Amino acid sequence: YAMDTSRSDDAQRSTAETEPEFPGHVVEHIDPTTVNGDNASYYRLHQQWPLSADSNTVMLAVQRLVHRLMAAGATGSFHAMFSAFRVTRSETALGDPSPEGVHQDSAVLTIVMLMRRHNAAHFSGGSRVWSLEQPSGKPTTESVRSDRLLASHTLREPFDALFLLDREVKHEALPVLQADEAAGPATRDVLTIEVRRPPRSEEARGVTCEG
Repeated sequence: YAMDTSRSDDAQRSTAETEPEFPGHVVEHIDPTTVNGDNASYYRLHQQWPLSADSNTVMLAVQRLVHRLMAAGATGSFHAMFSAFRVTRSETALGDPSPEGVHQDSAVLTIVMLMRRHNAAHFSGGSRVWSLEQPSGKPTTESVRSDRLLASHTLREPFDALFLLDREVKHEALPVLQADEAAGPATRDVLTIEVRRPPRSEEARGVTCEG
């Protein structure tokens, strides 16, 4: 969604950068910090939101929140990419939401908002926030004990959210474990919002960033 802090807090669906081989999907180009050996990621494909999402009450409220946060500290145009993720832990799914480990999102602001947890162990599915000095990738035990780990928090209730100034910190999502294996898979549903500035060439022409 395209936003401009100099205007109202209305957000407009922007033109998606689609992948011809995967119609109806949006391309997200990945921050270089996610490149981690065999877990290297260069881009991801996300299914486009249905048009009904543009008038959804929750989506509109979150868009207004993002606009007001950005307007409080910056001016100009931004693009907010909304993505829905379900992480599943079962006999066949590892439940690891970030196999790349510690990383950044190539964003100005990243928001992780919990929608629902089901059969997830109380201590699992958390998030860690790291200083920029922490190497990207899976952290060692020594790293977890170091002062490079700034915070650790688990979102437990719907709409609990983690707000990250993505250029100033790195972050990591931790695996989800089952509270009761007999009760079936564990799931963690989150809405992530990654706010980016459009490329300079597009901003100069008044064109919003694709995504």
